[in-house]
Amino acid sequence: MKARLTRLRFVSCVLLLLAISVTLLLPAATVAATAPDWPLQLVGAATVNLTQTEFESLRSAYPASWDDNATGSLWEGVTLWRLVALVDDGDNTTFSDAMAAAGYNVRVVGADGYSYTFPSQDVARNDSFILAHELNGGPLPAEKYPLKLVSPDFEVGGPSVSQVVRIELQNTAPTHPVPDVAEWPIQLYGALSDNLTQAEFEAGVLSDSLTCSDNTGTWTGMALWRLVALVDDEDPATFNGALAVEGYSIKVSAPDYYYVFDSATVAGNDNIIAANALDGQPLPLTDPTNSLKLWYPVKLVGAGLHSGDRVGGVVMIELLNLPAPTPDEPEWDLNGDHVCDIGDVVKVGLRWGETGIGGWVPEDLNSDGTIDIGDVVVVGLYWGKTW
Repeated sequence: MKARLTRLRFVSCVLLLLAISVTLLLPAATVAATAPDWPLQLVGAATVNLTQTEFESLRSAYPASWDDNATGSLWEGVTLWRLVALVDDGDNTTFSDAMAAAGYNVRVVGADGYSYTFPSQDVARNDSFILAHELNGGPLPAEKYPLKLVSPDFEVGGPSVSQVVRIELQNTAPTHPVPDVAEWPIQLYGALSDNLTQAEFEAGVLSDSLTCSDNTGTWTGMALWRLVALVDDEDPATFNGALAVEGYSIKVSAPDYYYVFDSATVAGNDNIIAANALDGQPLPLTDPTNSLKLWYPVKLVGAGLHSGDRVGGVVMIELLNLPAPTPDEPEWDLNGDHVCDIGDVVKVGLRWGETGIGGWVPEDLNSDGTIDIGDVVVVGLYWGKTW
Protein backbone atom coordinates (compact mmCIF):
# COMPACT_ATOMS: atom_id res chain seq x y z
CA MET A 1 0.00 0.00 0.00
CA LYS A 2 2.79 2.38 0.98
CA ALA A 3 4.64 1.62 -2.26
CA ARG A 4 1.47 2.34 -4.27
CA LEU A 5 1.04 5.73 -2.61
CA THR A 6 4.67 6.54 -3.33
CA ARG A 7 4.16 5.69 -7.00
CA LEU A 8 1.03 7.87 -7.16
CA ARG A 9 2.90 10.77 -5.62
CA PHE A 10 5.72 10.27 -8.13
CA VAL A 11 3.31 10.19 -11.08
CA SER A 12 1.55 13.34 -9.80
CA CYS A 13 4.87 15.16 -9.54
CA VAL A 14 5.85 14.11 -13.05
CA LEU A 15 2.51 15.33 -14.46
CA LEU A 16 2.87 18.66 -12.61
CA LEU A 17 6.39 19.15 -13.98
CA LEU A 18 5.20 18.33 -17.48
CA ALA A 19 2.39 20.89 -17.20
CA ILE A 20 4.82 23.56 -16.03
CA SER A 21 7.28 22.70 -18.81
CA VAL A 22 4.61 22.88 -21.51
CA THR A 23 3.46 26.28 -20.22
CA LEU A 24 6.98 27.67 -20.13
CA LEU A 25 7.88 26.29 -23.53
CA LEU A 26 4.75 27.53 -25.31
CA PRO A 27 5.86 29.64 -28.27
CA ALA A 28 5.17 33.34 -28.01
CA ALA A 29 2.85 33.14 -31.00
CA THR A 30 0.55 30.81 -29.05
CA VAL A 31 0.44 33.23 -26.14
CA ALA A 32 -0.19 36.11 -28.49
CA ALA A 33 -3.12 34.35 -30.12
CA THR A 34 -5.45 35.68 -27.41
CA ALA A 35 -4.22 39.26 -27.97
CA PRO A 36 -5.39 41.71 -30.65
CA ASP A 37 -4.55 40.25 -34.02
CA TRP A 38 -3.95 41.15 -37.62
CA PRO A 39 -4.68 42.80 -40.02
CA LEU A 40 -3.11 46.21 -39.50
CA GLN A 41 -5.51 48.83 -40.83
CA LEU A 42 -4.03 51.78 -42.72
CA VAL A 43 -6.38 54.72 -43.34
CA GLY A 44 -5.51 57.63 -45.60
CA ALA A 45 -6.14 58.34 -49.29
CA ALA A 46 -7.15 54.68 -49.34
CA THR A 47 -7.91 52.09 -46.68
CA VAL A 48 -5.67 49.04 -46.61
CA ASN A 49 -5.99 46.05 -44.30
CA LEU A 50 -2.43 44.78 -44.19
CA THR A 51 -2.17 41.08 -43.35
CA GLN A 52 0.64 39.56 -41.34
CA THR A 53 1.98 37.93 -44.51
CA GLU A 54 1.98 41.26 -46.37
CA PHE A 55 3.68 42.99 -43.45
CA GLU A 56 6.38 40.33 -43.34
CA SER A 57 6.90 40.66 -47.10
CA LEU A 58 7.37 44.39 -46.65
CA ARG A 59 9.78 43.71 -43.82
CA SER A 60 11.78 41.36 -46.06
CA ALA A 61 12.06 44.07 -48.70
CA TYR A 62 12.78 46.92 -46.26
CA PRO A 63 14.05 45.48 -42.98
CA ALA A 64 14.42 47.82 -40.02
CA SER A 65 15.70 47.09 -36.55
CA TRP A 66 16.77 48.72 -33.30
CA ASP A 67 19.08 47.06 -30.81
CA ASP A 68 18.22 48.57 -27.44
CA ASN A 69 21.41 47.80 -25.56
CA ALA A 70 20.03 49.26 -22.34
CA THR A 71 17.40 46.52 -22.08
CA GLY A 72 18.96 43.84 -24.27
CA SER A 73 15.99 44.07 -26.66
CA LEU A 74 16.32 43.65 -30.40
CA TRP A 75 13.24 45.06 -32.15
CA GLU A 76 12.65 44.17 -35.80
CA GLY A 77 9.98 45.33 -38.22
CA VAL A 78 9.19 48.06 -40.77
CA THR A 79 9.70 51.81 -40.53
CA LEU A 80 6.53 53.81 -39.93
CA TRP A 81 7.04 56.01 -42.98
CA ARG A 82 7.01 53.04 -45.36
CA LEU A 83 3.59 52.04 -44.02
CA VAL A 84 2.37 55.62 -44.38
CA ALA A 85 3.56 55.56 -48.02
CA LEU A 86 0.97 52.87 -48.79
CA VAL A 87 -1.94 55.26 -48.19
CA ASP A 88 -0.62 58.84 -48.26
CA ASP A 89 -1.78 59.42 -51.85
CA GLY A 90 -2.94 57.48 -54.89
CA ASP A 91 0.48 55.88 -55.44
CA ASN A 92 1.23 53.11 -52.95
CA THR A 93 4.76 52.59 -54.28
CA THR A 94 6.22 55.92 -53.19
CA PHE A 95 6.26 58.23 -50.18
CA SER A 96 4.92 61.72 -50.94
CA ASP A 97 7.53 64.15 -49.62
CA ALA A 98 5.44 67.10 -50.81
CA MET A 99 2.40 66.06 -48.79
CA ALA A 100 4.52 65.42 -45.72
CA ALA A 101 6.10 68.85 -46.02
CA ALA A 102 2.66 70.48 -46.39
CA GLY A 103 1.68 68.82 -43.15
CA TYR A 104 -0.76 66.20 -41.89
CA ASN A 105 -1.03 64.00 -38.80
CA VAL A 106 -0.04 60.37 -38.40
CA ARG A 107 -2.06 58.77 -35.60
CA VAL A 108 -0.89 55.37 -34.34
CA VAL A 109 -3.68 53.53 -32.49
CA GLY A 110 -3.47 50.59 -30.08
CA ALA A 111 -6.14 47.96 -29.48
CA ASP A 112 -6.97 49.51 -26.09
CA GLY A 113 -7.74 52.87 -27.70
CA TYR A 114 -4.48 54.52 -26.67
CA SER A 115 -2.95 56.52 -29.51
CA TYR A 116 -0.19 58.94 -30.28
CA THR A 117 -0.19 61.53 -33.05
CA PHE A 118 2.92 62.65 -34.94
CA PRO A 119 3.32 65.50 -37.42
CA SER A 120 4.12 64.17 -40.86
CA GLN A 121 7.42 66.06 -40.88
CA ASP A 122 8.61 63.92 -37.95
CA VAL A 123 7.66 60.70 -39.71
CA ALA A 124 8.92 61.54 -43.20
CA ARG A 125 11.71 59.11 -44.17
CA ASN A 126 12.56 58.71 -40.49
CA ASP A 127 14.17 55.29 -40.16
CA SER A 128 14.20 55.45 -36.37
CA PHE A 129 10.39 55.07 -36.02
CA ILE A 130 9.84 51.32 -36.31
CA LEU A 131 6.66 49.22 -36.20
CA ALA A 132 8.17 46.10 -34.67
CA HIS A 133 6.60 42.66 -35.01
CA GLU A 134 9.49 40.70 -33.52
CA LEU A 135 11.39 40.98 -30.27
CA ASN A 136 14.69 39.12 -29.87
CA GLY A 137 13.91 36.94 -32.87
CA GLY A 138 10.39 35.90 -31.89
CA PRO A 139 6.82 37.24 -31.99
CA LEU A 140 5.91 39.93 -29.52
CA PRO A 141 4.42 38.98 -26.15
CA ALA A 142 0.66 39.34 -25.72
CA GLU A 143 0.80 42.77 -24.10
CA LYS A 144 2.60 44.17 -27.18
CA TYR A 145 1.27 41.95 -30.00
CA PRO A 146 0.81 42.25 -32.94
CA LEU A 147 2.95 45.39 -33.34
CA LYS A 148 4.71 47.92 -31.15
CA LEU A 149 5.99 51.33 -32.18
CA VAL A 150 9.57 51.77 -30.96
CA SER A 151 12.38 54.25 -31.47
CA PRO A 152 15.64 55.18 -29.80
CA ASP A 153 14.28 58.76 -29.86
CA PHE A 154 11.29 58.03 -27.63
CA GLU A 155 11.21 58.80 -23.96
CA VAL A 156 9.66 56.15 -21.68
CA GLY A 157 5.98 55.64 -22.58
CA GLY A 158 4.24 58.32 -24.60
CA PRO A 159 4.80 57.64 -28.31
CA SER A 160 5.69 53.97 -27.82
CA VAL A 161 2.24 52.55 -28.61
CA SER A 162 1.71 48.82 -28.02
CA GLN A 163 -0.76 46.41 -29.67
CA VAL A 164 -0.91 48.64 -32.74
CA VAL A 165 -3.92 47.82 -34.90
CA ARG A 166 -4.46 51.00 -36.94
CA ILE A 167 -2.54 53.91 -38.48
CA GLU A 168 -4.57 56.94 -39.55
CA LEU A 169 -3.48 59.84 -41.72
CA GLN A 170 -5.46 62.88 -40.60
CA ASN A 171 -5.89 66.29 -42.19
CA THR A 172 -4.14 65.30 -45.39
CA ALA A 173 -6.16 67.92 -47.26
CA PRO A 174 -4.52 71.36 -47.13
CA THR A 175 -5.87 73.57 -44.35
CA HIS A 176 -4.64 77.14 -44.05
CA PRO A 177 -1.21 78.04 -45.43
CA VAL A 178 1.27 78.67 -42.66
CA PRO A 179 3.03 82.05 -42.84
CA ASP A 180 6.67 81.66 -43.83
CA VAL A 181 7.86 84.46 -41.53
CA ALA A 182 7.70 84.38 -37.73
CA GLU A 183 5.94 87.62 -36.90
CA TRP A 184 2.65 89.05 -35.63
CA PRO A 185 -0.28 88.60 -35.93
CA ILE A 186 -0.95 85.03 -34.82
CA GLN A 187 -3.61 83.45 -37.02
CA LEU A 188 -6.36 81.53 -35.21
CA TYR A 189 -8.77 79.17 -37.01
CA GLY A 190 -11.67 77.18 -35.62
CA ALA A 191 -15.40 77.84 -35.49
CA LEU A 192 -14.30 81.47 -35.90
CA SER A 193 -11.11 82.98 -37.28
CA ASP A 194 -9.00 85.79 -35.88
CA ASN A 195 -5.71 87.55 -36.50
CA LEU A 196 -4.40 88.18 -33.00
CA THR A 197 -2.21 91.25 -32.94
CA GLN A 198 0.68 91.78 -30.58
CA ALA A 199 -1.31 94.44 -28.70
CA GLU A 200 -4.28 92.08 -28.27
CA PHE A 201 -2.02 89.26 -27.10
CA GLU A 202 -0.29 91.51 -24.58
CA ALA A 203 -3.66 92.71 -23.28
CA GLY A 204 -4.60 89.08 -22.72
CA VAL A 205 -1.36 88.48 -20.84
CA LEU A 206 -2.04 91.47 -18.58
CA SER A 207 -5.45 90.01 -17.77
CA ASP A 208 -4.50 86.33 -17.38
CA SER A 209 -0.73 86.24 -16.96
CA LEU A 210 1.12 82.99 -16.30
CA THR A 211 4.81 82.42 -15.65
CA CYS A 212 7.12 79.43 -15.47
CA SER A 213 10.83 79.13 -14.86
CA ASP A 214 13.44 76.75 -16.20
CA ASN A 215 17.18 76.85 -16.75
CA THR A 216 16.67 79.41 -19.53
CA GLY A 217 14.91 81.95 -17.30
CA THR A 218 11.39 83.05 -16.42
CA TRP A 219 8.83 82.88 -19.22
CA THR A 220 5.66 84.98 -19.24
CA GLY A 221 2.56 84.52 -21.33
CA MET A 222 -0.94 83.08 -21.22
CA ALA A 223 -2.39 79.57 -21.25
CA LEU A 224 -2.77 78.00 -24.68
CA TRP A 225 -6.37 77.11 -23.86
CA ARG A 226 -7.25 80.80 -23.62
CA LEU A 227 -6.17 81.29 -27.23
CA VAL A 228 -8.18 78.24 -28.25
CA ALA A 229 -11.21 79.74 -26.48
CA LEU A 230 -11.18 82.68 -28.91
CA VAL A 231 -12.20 80.46 -31.83
CA ASP A 232 -13.56 77.16 -30.44
CA ASP A 233 -17.20 78.27 -30.84
CA GLU A 234 -19.27 81.38 -31.48
CA ASP A 235 -18.43 82.81 -28.04
CA PRO A 236 -14.82 84.09 -27.92
CA ALA A 237 -15.19 85.02 -24.25
CA THR A 238 -15.37 81.45 -22.90
CA PHE A 239 -13.66 78.09 -23.40
CA ASN A 240 -16.09 75.38 -24.57
CA GLY A 241 -15.28 72.51 -22.22
CA ALA A 242 -17.99 70.27 -23.64
CA LEU A 243 -16.42 70.37 -27.11
CA ALA A 244 -13.01 69.65 -25.60
CA VAL A 245 -14.42 66.52 -23.96
CA GLU A 246 -15.89 65.40 -27.30
CA GLY A 247 -12.39 65.77 -28.71
CA TYR A 248 -10.59 67.64 -31.45
CA SER A 249 -7.00 68.44 -32.43
CA ILE A 250 -5.09 71.66 -31.83
CA LYS A 251 -2.36 72.25 -34.39
CA VAL A 252 0.23 74.81 -33.29
CA SER A 253 2.37 75.90 -36.23
CA ALA A 254 5.61 77.79 -36.78
CA PRO A 255 7.00 78.50 -40.27
CA ASP A 256 9.27 75.46 -39.98
CA TYR A 257 7.45 73.06 -37.63
CA TYR A 258 4.16 72.18 -35.98
CA TYR A 259 2.85 70.05 -33.16
CA VAL A 260 -0.63 68.61 -32.64
CA PHE A 261 -2.23 68.47 -29.19
CA ASP A 262 -5.50 66.81 -28.29
CA SER A 263 -8.15 69.05 -26.79
CA ALA A 264 -8.33 67.06 -23.54
CA THR A 265 -4.64 67.78 -22.87
CA VAL A 266 -5.01 71.51 -23.44
CA ALA A 267 -8.39 72.10 -21.77
CA GLY A 268 -7.92 74.27 -18.68
CA ASN A 269 -4.23 73.34 -18.55
CA ASP A 270 -2.21 76.25 -17.17
CA ASN A 271 1.01 74.27 -17.63
CA ILE A 272 0.99 74.79 -21.39
CA ILE A 273 1.89 78.45 -21.78
CA ALA A 274 2.12 80.55 -24.93
CA ALA A 275 4.98 82.79 -23.84
CA ASN A 276 5.83 86.12 -25.44
CA ALA A 277 8.48 87.26 -22.96
CA LEU A 278 11.56 85.88 -21.26
CA ASP A 279 12.90 87.55 -18.12
CA GLY A 280 10.64 90.51 -18.79
CA GLN A 281 11.83 91.10 -22.36
CA PRO A 282 10.23 90.21 -25.73
CA LEU A 283 11.49 86.93 -27.09
CA PRO A 284 14.51 87.05 -29.38
CA LEU A 285 13.93 85.89 -32.93
CA THR A 286 15.78 82.62 -32.30
CA ASP A 287 17.19 80.55 -29.48
CA PRO A 288 20.43 82.30 -28.43
CA THR A 289 22.16 78.90 -28.30
CA ASN A 290 20.81 77.66 -31.63
CA SER A 291 20.01 80.13 -34.38
CA LEU A 292 18.03 77.49 -36.28
CA LYS A 293 15.33 77.35 -33.58
CA LEU A 294 12.70 80.07 -33.80
CA TRP A 295 11.32 81.69 -30.63
CA TYR A 296 9.67 84.97 -31.67
CA PRO A 297 6.84 85.98 -31.50
CA VAL A 298 5.52 83.25 -29.18
CA LYS A 299 6.92 80.00 -27.84
CA LEU A 300 5.15 77.17 -26.02
CA VAL A 301 6.67 76.42 -22.62
CA GLY A 302 5.58 74.85 -19.36
CA ALA A 303 5.92 71.90 -17.04
CA GLY A 304 5.33 68.57 -18.71
CA LEU A 305 6.23 69.70 -22.23
CA HIS A 306 9.23 68.15 -23.94
CA SER A 307 11.38 69.30 -26.85
CA GLY A 308 8.90 68.04 -29.45
CA ASP A 309 5.92 70.09 -28.30
CA ARG A 310 7.74 73.26 -27.17
CA VAL A 311 6.96 74.93 -30.50
CA GLY A 312 8.78 78.24 -31.02
CA GLY A 313 7.98 80.89 -33.61
CA VAL A 314 4.23 80.24 -33.27
CA VAL A 315 2.31 81.99 -36.05
CA MET A 316 -0.83 79.88 -36.36
CA ILE A 317 -3.19 77.83 -34.20
CA GLU A 318 -5.81 75.67 -35.92
CA LEU A 319 -8.60 73.62 -34.35
CA LEU A 320 -9.01 70.51 -36.48
CA ASN A 321 -11.92 68.05 -36.54
CA LEU A 322 -13.85 70.45 -34.32
CA PRO A 323 -17.23 68.93 -33.32
CA ALA A 324 -20.29 70.97 -34.16
CA PRO A 325 -21.52 72.63 -30.95
CA THR A 326 -24.87 71.51 -29.61
CA PRO A 327 -27.18 74.51 -29.90
CA ASP A 328 -28.82 75.79 -26.76
CA GLU A 329 -32.49 74.88 -26.60
CA PRO A 330 -34.47 78.05 -27.41
CA GLU A 331 -36.82 79.32 -24.71
CA TRP A 332 -39.84 79.11 -27.03
CA ASP A 333 -39.52 75.35 -27.58
CA LEU A 334 -41.41 74.52 -24.40
CA ASN A 335 -42.18 70.91 -25.33
CA GLY A 336 -38.71 70.15 -26.72
CA ASP A 337 -39.84 68.99 -30.17
CA HIS A 338 -37.50 71.40 -32.05
CA VAL A 339 -40.34 73.37 -33.64
CA CYS A 340 -42.45 76.32 -32.46
CA ASP A 341 -46.10 75.31 -32.89
CA ILE A 342 -49.37 74.58 -31.14
CA GLY A 343 -47.62 72.18 -28.77
CA ASP A 344 -45.84 75.12 -27.15
CA VAL A 345 -49.10 77.06 -26.85
CA VAL A 346 -50.59 74.05 -25.07
CA LYS A 347 -47.71 74.12 -22.55
CA VAL A 348 -48.54 77.78 -21.80
CA GLY A 349 -52.24 76.95 -21.49
CA LEU A 350 -51.60 74.23 -18.93
CA ARG A 351 -50.25 76.89 -16.52
CA TRP A 352 -52.62 79.69 -17.51
CA GLY A 353 -53.12 82.31 -14.80
CA GLU A 354 -50.36 81.07 -12.51
CA THR A 355 -48.13 83.74 -11.00
CA GLY A 356 -44.67 83.96 -9.48
CA ILE A 357 -41.38 85.84 -9.72
CA GLY A 358 -40.53 86.93 -13.27
CA GLY A 359 -39.17 83.99 -15.28
CA TRP A 360 -40.02 81.56 -12.49
CA VAL A 361 -41.05 78.79 -14.92
CA PRO A 362 -40.18 78.23 -18.62
CA GLU A 363 -43.75 79.08 -19.63
CA ASP A 364 -43.28 82.65 -18.34
CA LEU A 365 -41.67 83.57 -21.65
CA ASN A 366 -41.88 87.33 -21.20
CA SER A 367 -40.71 87.12 -17.57
CA ASP A 368 -43.56 89.25 -16.20
CA GLY A 369 -44.46 86.78 -13.46
CA THR A 370 -47.85 85.80 -14.95
CA ILE A 371 -48.72 83.08 -17.42
CA ASP A 372 -51.07 84.86 -19.80
CA ILE A 373 -51.58 86.16 -23.34
CA GLY A 374 -48.18 87.89 -23.27
CA ASP A 375 -46.49 84.48 -23.26
CA VAL A 376 -48.64 83.28 -26.15
CA VAL A 377 -47.54 86.37 -28.07
CA VAL A 378 -43.88 85.35 -27.56
CA VAL A 379 -44.65 81.93 -28.98
CA GLY A 380 -46.31 83.62 -31.94
CA LEU A 381 -43.20 85.65 -32.68
CA TYR A 382 -41.27 82.41 -33.36
CA TRP A 383 -44.12 80.45 -34.93
CA GLY A 384 -42.90 77.79 -37.35
CA LYS A 385 -39.22 78.20 -36.45
CA THR A 386 -37.11 75.06 -36.04
CA TRP A 387 -33.69 74.33 -34.56
